[in-house]
Amino acid sequence: MEEGNTFETDKEREDGGNYENTNKSKMYVVIYNIGKKKNIGNIVRSCVAFNVSGIFVVGRNKKETSFFGSMGTHGYIKIRYFINMIELKQYLNNNNILLYACEITNQSIPITEQPFVKNKDTAFLFGNEERENKLNNYLNPSEDLMKEIDDKRIMRERKKTENQLANLDNLEFLF
Repeated sequence: MEEGNTFETDKEREDGGNYENTNKSKMYVVIYNIGKKKNIGNIVRSCVAFNVSGIFVVGRNKKETSFFGSMGTHGYIKIRYFINMIELKQYLNNNNILLYACEITNQSIPITEQPFVKNKDTAFLFGNEERENKLNNYLNPSEDLMKEIDDKRIMRERKKTENQLANLDNLEFLF
C-alpha cells in the first residue's frame, strides 16, 4: 500500500467484487469536492448497486467523510482516501487506470466520439463542476501557475526570515 493512502474494508462483498475476475476491466469512482454529505452516501449506494470495484475519496480523510444516505452499503465496497488530486493522479498512473471526468461543457468530448478503452481499468470523477478549473490546474499545471506557486513560496520565505529578524531585534530591547 502506498504511503498516505488508507483502505477501508469493513466487510467483504459476497461476490468478491470485480477483484476476483482479472479478465474484466475494473470500474472505479472518484469522489472529489462533493459539498453535501448526503450526496456522498448516495454515490456510494449507487456504486455498490453497479458493482464498482472501489471508490477513491480525494481531499477528505475517513473521519471527515460522512456516508449518510448510503443505507449501510459503504461497508460493502473498498474505499481508498487520497490527500489531493496529485496523489490520486500518481496512484492512477502507477496502476494503469484511466480517469474520465464527467461534466457537460462546450469543451466536453462525447463518449461516442472518444469511446472507452476496452479491457482497461477506468475511474470516473464525480465532483462539483464549479471547481473544474481548479481541478484542471491540479492535473495539468501551466508554467504560469508553477511560477506563481514558486513566487509565493519565495515571498513566504522572505516574510518568515523578516519576522525572525524582527523577533531577534525585539529580544535585544528586552535586555
